[in-house]
Amino acid sequence: METRPPSVGVADPDDTVPTSGRRRRVVRAAALAVLGVWAVLLGSFSALLYHRVDLGEDFGVYSQAWTRIGEGHLDPFSTVYGYPFLKGDFELILWPLSLLHVFTAQSIVLLWVQDLAIAGCAFVTVVWTMEILESRGVGARVSAAGGAGVLVGFIMNPNTYGWVAFSFHLAPVW
Repeated sequence: METRPPSVGVADPDDTVPTSGRRRRVVRAAALAVLGVWAVLLGSFSALLYHRVDLGEDFGVYSQAWTRIGEGHLDPFSTVYGYPFLKGDFELILWPLSLLHVFTAQSIVLLWVQDLAIAGCAFVTVVWTMEILESRGVGARVSAAGGAGVLVGFIMNPNTYGWVAFSFHLAPVW
């Protein structure tokens, strides 16, 4: 049985990653975990609103169109506004979203998609902030602090909760 001597000059693969790279991965993972919990809380809030029937007419329009498209009626008519859905805002993203109708016919899915999109937008913004700061030569600690500040800004922004509480919006999805 042949044994080889340890290679001289070869570093451990974990040692080749710079500290800033490790810190970046840790901050991204932490941001993803925090935003995952936040998305669940937003989804719970949306479920509460949905089950209390406390949503605006926009939700009614989108829910009706989503249900009709999901059932195979590709040119839905909005009984809320009294004209075809396409004449409203021409939001074609609802057609791919209607594929979710196959899994469940409950319109709460639209609210959950909105919540996931908001949390996803926050994650992308945190990552972009950190990358922009690092590309400008800012240290890894300051970059991580900037990303954390953006994360806190998203979570503490009352407009986000007002947006979720008011009705359904497709803007975060596309």
